[in-house]
Amino acid sequence: MAARIPEDERLGDLLATRAIDGLSEEEQEELQELAARFPEMDPDELDRVAASLAISGLRIEPMPASLRGRIEADAQAWLADRERAGRDAALAPPAAAVAQFPARSRPAAARGGWLAAAAALVLAVVGWLQVDRMDQERAALAARQGTLEAVVSRLEGSLAEKDAALAALQDPAPERLLAELQGRPDTLVVSWSATDDPAAGGAEGAVLWNPVEQAGLMRFRGLAANDPAVAQYQLWIFDAGRDDRFPVDGGVFDMPSGADEVLVPIRARLPVGEAVLFAITVEAPGGVVVSSRDRIALVAQPGA
Repeated sequence: MAARIPEDERLGDLLATRAIDGLSEEEQEELQELAARFPEMDPDELDRVAASLAISGLRIEPMPASLRGRIEADAQAWLADRERAGRDAALAPPAAAVAQFPARSRPAAARGGWLAAAAALVLAVVGWLQVDRMDQERAALAARQGTLEAVVSRLEGSLAEKDAALAALQDPAPERLLAELQGRPDTLVVSWSATDDPAAGGAEGAVLWNPVEQAGLMRFRGLAANDPAVAQYQLWIFDAGRDDRFPVDGGVFDMPSGADEVLVPIRARLPVGEAVLFAITVEAPGGVVVSSRDRIALVAQPGA
């Protein structure tokens, strides 16, 4: 059964003080006199009373009801063990029982009862506080993870948009590129001139080149359709700063049959400083690194 606390305020104060700090000689004598009023209490019960009073002074809020229940159950079990052990020991008179309580100079071992109970309570409270702190840290980490995931998602979306924009610049739709080039004042526009090559026929159109953006477009009308398995067209850009024997490759392309106008983006393999001539040759499938210039279908010369 749980320890009974005597209904005497002064006795309770002395027992609590004794359990925590110890008593002076005067207080020890006063305790002996007060304890004599409760002859039904044995030394073990007075020890339990001291522990109960010491523990009752602790106030830790808030604590879950489930945790408090476990602590109280452990305390009851410990007190029950002490009570069973006390039945096997000889009982001493109340005055002698009080005398067994050590004064301030007695060894600390005499306070083992309340220390054990207080230690159990402290360990339980510390464990609860640690669990509560871990829950709070987990919640904070989860919140930070959610924020980071949102940031990563936004970054991924931004990168996807940039990749799409870069791809559009590298391989733009001809109609879009034509509109952009025509709207730029620094875009160079030069008309094609047909040669006597059979592929040229009555071909016409123009080449648009922007030296700042290093981007361009070719417009064709009437250029003969080709069979990619037999031959392909290839653009060459002659740069004022380069040897005429090695013009810049502007890309290989095909002409479909039956088309009214064909738009072909320029894909220069090297930067062009100052374009002085554009030429369309007929080459073997896949194009060549250095053209023999045996078949030149169209030319466009700025300033001519």
